[in-house]
Amino acid sequence: QGVETGVMHPVIFTVTFYKDVTEARAQVCLATLAACADRGIKVVVVDDSPHEAVRDAMRATGAIVQKQTKTGGKGAALRESLELAVQHAPADAVLCWQEAEKTDMVSHWHLVLAEMKSAEVAVPLREDGLFRETYPIEQYHSESYGNAYLSLLSAKLLGAPPLDWHFGPFALKAAHAQRWLSNGGELWDAQIIPLIECLRDRVPVVSVPVPFRAPGAMKAEEEGNLTYCEKRFSQLSFLFPVLKAAMEAGSNAASAWNTCEKFFNSLFRLLVVRAERWEHEGVDVEGAARCGGGEGVLL
Repeated sequence: QGVETGVMHPVIFTVTFYKDVTEARAQVCLATLAACADRGIKVVVVDDSPHEAVRDAMRATGAIVQKQTKTGGKGAALRESLELAVQHAPADAVLCWQEAEKTDMVSHWHLVLAEMKSAEVAVPLREDGLFRETYPIEQYHSESYGNAYLSLLSAKLLGAPPLDWHFGPFALKAAHAQRWLSNGGELWDAQIIPLIECLRDRVPVVSVPVPFRAPGAMKAEEEGNLTYCEKRFSQLSFLFPVLKAAMEAGSNAASAWNTCEKFFNSLFRLLVVRAERWEHEGVDVEGAARCGGGEGVLL
């Protein structure tokens, strides 16, 4: 059964890397691609796995799969997969990014697209109960904190509503693809900074609740695992300063502060120049100020 989207056509784009087709994450990816085929959703994959057998297994599901050619990390791969999606998408397409291991998200894109009749970009929002139940507990806490911080920051600097910044999936109408294609982010920032630019430019962005369930295999592998726990910490440490800088660069609050700062710097320089001139001319500035006779003198 296809996705009920009206005139909008979803095209999912994603990136992958697996050492072998038998590893757990690769098997979850294949389940995701099969779910797309079952629902009639076109999906494109840019893969950097070392073995062609991985890509052959993906192609067997009906997915459009390309070996990564661009040099770089996740950011470069994301841009390459988006380019591939644009090539295979109709003009009225909605381009949907998701990680290949988020199988359950495939069944919720129709909820997202239904809200995009009045929006240009959409960010799915995980239901908190399922988020806590189905994710590794360390990831639940780290991403909940991350979302709280970034939502407070974006509200202050951009006047933006709360978003599930750390979920990953997002959707955009094809007309906005260039925002992501032109961004030079190397990791998760390649996904999020263009979203910040949309908020700054008042592009309609909507948050859409979805009853997403993370794969049980992923929770079993990652919960209580120090390596994954440190990865969550590294992600926050990398993203917070990068995203804060992006928000400040385009925020009204930051612009207002910069304007005030420039004004007072200019005023200070003017006063210094005037004080030097008055000193040279022998003007008793302190005496004039004490007796009230200095009105209109300073400037």
